[in-house]
Amino acid sequence: MEASDSPGLAAALRWAGAAALALWLGLARQAIDPGPLTAGGALWLLAALGCLEGSYFLALRAARRAWPAQPGEPGRWLLVGIATVFLTLPFYTRDSFGAGDAYWYSLMLSDFVEQIRHGTFPVWIGQSRYAFNGAVVPLRVAPWLQHLTGLVDGLTARRLAPTPLKNLVLCVNALAVAASAYLCLRRVLPARPGMAAFLALAWLASPGFLAPSFVLDQYMMFSAMPFLPPLLLGCCELWSRPAAWGPRVLIAVSLAGLWLAHTPMALWGMLLAGGMYLGVMAARRPLRGEPARLLGMAALFLVLGAWPIGSAFSIDQPVHLTATGAEVPDQIRHDFPGDFLPLDEKHLGPGACQLGYTLVAIGLAALILLRWRRPRGSGAFALAMLVIVPLTLPVPGLTAWLWRAAPNWFVGVQNVWPMQRLFALWGLVIVFSFALALGAADIRLRRRGRAWMLGALAVAAGWSLWEAEQLRYVLRSSMADAGSAEVMLRPENLILTRYPYAAFANPPGYASHGYMDPLLENRLLDPRTGEIVAANADAAAPPAGAAGRLVQSGTWTAVSTVHNRIYTLEPGIRLEPARRYALRIEGIPADRSGVLQILHDGLFREYLLPDSGVAIHNNTSYPRAFGSFPTSEKVVPLLFHGPAPIEPVLQFVQPKYDSDRYVFARFRLYTYGMNDLPVRVTSWIPYKAEVYAPHPALLETPRVWQRGWHAQVDGREAPAAASPEHLVAVPVPAGHSHVVLVFRPSWWLEGWYWLALLGWVGVALGAAGRLVRAGLAPPPPA
Repeated sequence: MEASDSPGLAAALRWAGAAALALWLGLARQAIDPGPLTAGGALWLLAALGCLEGSYFLALRAARRAWPAQPGEPGRWLLVGIATVFLTLPFYTRDSFGAGDAYWYSLMLSDFVEQIRHGTFPVWIGQSRYAFNGAVVPLRVAPWLQHLTGLVDGLTARRLAPTPLKNLVLCVNALAVAASAYLCLRRVLPARPGMAAFLALAWLASPGFLAPSFVLDQYMMFSAMPFLPPLLLGCCELWSRPAAWGPRVLIAVSLAGLWLAHTPMALWGMLLAGGMYLGVMAARRPLRGEPARLLGMAALFLVLGAWPIGSAFSIDQPVHLTATGAEVPDQIRHDFPGDFLPLDEKHLGPGACQLGYTLVAIGLAALILLRWRRPRGSGAFALAMLVIVPLTLPVPGLTAWLWRAAPNWFVGVQNVWPMQRLFALWGLVIVFSFALALGAADIRLRRRGRAWMLGALAVAAGWSLWEAEQLRYVLRSSMADAGSAEVMLRPENLILTRYPYAAFANPPGYASHGYMDPLLENRLLDPRTGEIVAANADAAAPPAGAAGRLVQSGTWTAVSTVHNRIYTLEPGIRLEPARRYALRIEGIPADRSGVLQILHDGLFREYLLPDSGVAIHNNTSYPRAFGSFPTSEKVVPLLFHGPAPIEPVLQFVQPKYDSDRYVFARFRLYTYGMNDLPVRVTSWIPYKAEVYAPHPALLETPRVWQRGWHAQVDGREAPAAASPEHLVAVPVPAGHSHVVLVFRPSWWLEGWYWLALLGWVGVALGAAGRLVRAGLAPPPPA
């Protein structure tokens, strides 16, 4: 795949690459959307294929113009692309992967897409049933993944369900990372493109790159990866061309992308780029014109990437980050030496984030080569490789000192696992250092030496690809089939989880880590005392009365027939499809802990007892989420869609077995309709409700309070304020009224957003224009 490739082989590889693109599009379509192909779908596929193939041939023509003596470019693209698809092949499916974090991402991405499909843009805050509480994280602090999902949703004609859409976004992002890594390393090694390809693969297949998304569900971090190679390329070229604008634009644009995608990675990228810049300035004299260039970089960054910073400061009651640097060394010692031992597919956790033996060997070779051949910037890259050591490994005295000296806000953003962020960046610094050294030493390598070097890199990349199978095994073991994933993302089963609430310093006491029906999370409060005067949950399942809607009542007995800690609750209940039920459960002793489950095909309920909100960071003085405390909520909403009535599994899972049978609780099962509720929500995007109040009251909605909420009552502006539970409250008159709640950001925040969006459109159009000009220009004479 080097300069000696024959023209015939180059042509064959070129058309093989075109065929591979068509096969990839077919693979992605069949795996992620296997339904029958309609006429519209066929037209979309043809249009997508035309765009892909056109871009591919333009890129090849541009490469031929830039490197006329290297006709093997299609083969290298084919190698990198096939290897990347192989690594991420598990995601080419409708099935779901991961645990709590992955489910949270599904909810946040689905909310963004749902709002766009309803015509809401820009999206400022959670509004749909996927994020009915008004979630702001990651939307307002790291919006890139959600916007990328919205873009892919538009390009796929808005026909994909949440899980396959998320999988497709991850697949597309992986290919973007591969292209970014190869192109940037290609630029550092213009005479050795084959080595650039194998170095890119060694990084792409490394545990530090794969484990965060395969094992730890860190999709925001994964979405930031395409911006890391251009950042390091900009640092490389800044050393060789310190007065040029090109490297500075690369650095500013890459840092902006990192800030949009993932704040922890952006902080490390900022530190790396800042250190490189200071090194260049210290080595360069005089600094004539440098203030203007630095100001230009800052202006470009402010336009493209500083919006999340300003947006974060505009969020009301943000959570107080409590992690401190004193906690980090203990975590580093806990993971060491596991992060340097061979990967074990059956015992992988945070220790899966490591360099891998391939990158360790390449790093040692890079240090030797940089000592032998000293290109510009070699000292800075070698220092960067070494500085990361005490930040991720337990160096006696130094590691603890460094992390205790770090500001608490910095540690809070990173949390106590810097290895998850730094091993990916460390691995990329290593391959760039090796490429930098190899580029300087390349003129001394004879043909046989180059062949040996290329072969060694190929073996190293192959080893990494083989070792990555351990991580793919862990990813596949977390798979939930497409049917189960669909059930968990149905509106009647959506579990908002604690994550969207944990972003607020004062989440409502009602917030639960179990299922919450947003329809029942509406209450009427006394305007003077703030006490509840009417609640949808109590109206759906009253403690007494409403005999006409009462379906079943009695006392549950917990029975363990096999003498283990899993107890069946008797008697069972029967549910009709598409009917709304509210189950009131009372009398559970407050000292009984365990997990209450109501399960069936198409129905999933799970609550921690004695308080399902116990896992949520909050400052409330008494628990109000579903549980067994006197102040706890007592109502479980039940709804499912199916062909026939069901009798769901009712069970209670204790920490340990204690007896075969005991009285568990009293229950009352009701049916209800919208007319039985004092607050009847008719729309979530935006929030609209018909309210019946016996006397003037405050309507407490499920939205967490933020400045920017505006209300209308019966068509007239009404004040919106925070309730005692830090939820949006609106005064309503006695009798019937119609309430509309919309969110409008401050003028400066909205203006900054549109400026950033237009800036990125300009960057995309500029890059596309350069590609077209380079691709359409005639190639140089042979």
